[in-house]
Amino acid sequence: DRELDITEIFSDLEIIEDISNFCLTGSIAITDTTGIKEFLPILGGEKLKILFNTDDTFEDFKAEFIITKLAEENKINEQRNIRSIKLYFTSVEFVDNFKKQFSKSYNQKKVSYIINDVFTNQLKSKKELNIEESINYIDYIIPFKNPFNTFNFCCKHSLSSENNDSGYLFF
Repeated sequence: DRELDITEIFSDLEIIEDISNFCLTGSIAITDTTGIKEFLPILGGEKLKILFNTDDTFEDFKAEFIITKLAEENKINEQRNIRSIKLYFTSVEFVDNFKKQFSKSYNQKKVSYIINDVFTNQLKSKKELNIEESINYIDYIIPFKNPFNTFNFCCKHSLSSENNDSGYLFF
């Protein structure tokens, strides 16, 4: 139930987006001069909200992540107890995916419909879904799987409505 603004103490931020991965991952380095790790404490599982803008060519970046690992703690100044701490994080949906397994059946539904339904009602993500309409209809019984496994299956069994190509893309 504590919140900390690290605007003044972060020294490095890396966010990785990979088209073959269903989540954002990254790391952030902070300079700890006041015992942040002990004060909060940082154990993993904490929420990390990142808000920034780069310049006029990009939209503001706003995202919420979950800290997955506290690593690479290095002392910068032994006498003043100043250290650099690197935190690794991943998107909330990635963590939520492993907490959710479900069973459901679809009869003659478009793959894009299934993706949208699972994203909205099972993963319950608040993010905007950009979805390409599919043309094929499938029967699919989801046998106690998590949402990302369902997405993988659907990607392999879809046809794009735009170019009749196989493979499915949404983000």
